[in-house]
Amino acid sequence: MHPTENGYFSAREPYYYYTGLPSELIVGVKDNYAINSTLEIFPNPAGDFITITLSGINPTLKRGVDKVLIYNTLCELALTESIHPMTASHRMNIESLPKGMYFVKVGGETAKFVKL
Repeated sequence: MHPTENGYFSAREPYYYYTGLPSELIVGVKDNYAINSTLEIFPNPAGDFITITLSGINPTLKRGVDKVLIYNTLCELALTESIHPMTASHRMNIESLPKGMYFVKVGGETAKFVKL
């Protein structure tokens, strides 16, 4: 389906507003393998490093979780880093990022943090 000029899909369907944002940044929609999973980022606000933990994913289905993607508030990919699918937590250097708010995507989970 494609959005209409007013941003809505159809009068016959539930109203969904088309934001133009990449679908991977939509918060609150969970993939089937990520039900009851939790993505945590600390410290928040952060300095030069963050630690990312992802729990509650069935280990046999965790294979697709192999990258950390960090987007800025303009939905531009600011930083990416590979992780091992079986990693429980991952420490990431964010020293190169300017101050601001960021969205972290790991697998089907999204969380936000502030860089000071």
